[in-house]
Amino acid sequence: MVLSVAKGYSTSKMLTLLFLAILLGLGSAFTLHWRYRSEESEQQGLETLPMLYTDKNTYRIGESIQIAVALINNEDIKAEIRWVEYDLTVHRLEEEKSGNLTFFCIVEPKIYTSKIRLEFPEPILVDPKSTYQVPIAQIWDQKSTASDQQVLAGTYLLKVQLLPYNLTATKTIVIEK
Repeated sequence: MVLSVAKGYSTSKMLTLLFLAILLGLGSAFTLHWRYRSEESEQQGLETLPMLYTDKNTYRIGESIQIAVALINNEDIKAEIRWVEYDLTVHRLEEEKSGNLTFFCIVEPKIYTSKIRLEFPEPILVDPKSTYQVPIAQIWDQKSTASDQQVLAGTYLLKVQLLPYNLTATKTIVIEK
């Protein structure tokens, strides 16, 4: 009988400890979720749009292409930016004509791809109705990501997609022989 009382006491103690551990885990999970969720929504709440630009519009084969990204704050208040994350893709275009209309079609998607994530030690404050240039410029050597070969002469679409918002900016360039 003494043995069963001792077992009951240990089981009760163990269940109490298990219950406290579960509560502690749930409390930590909610705290972390609330903290990171509120940081994300603070940054997401502002109308910050991407802008993509290059040093020129026309390049010769083999010439390096400097690509830069800026963020535009369209709000009437300062935007606080804690990180910038975006995908850069390059697509080859071909000109199509139909009657009096001329349009371009993507014939080689994602010739070049790059992912950038930049976290700032201190938040960057972007003034209302102003632009902030992301401090990392990329240089594309006109080579395909998949084959590491020089791309053909032609028209190319550069596209930046600001993550996680799926906001995009595009620019076309021409590579000549």
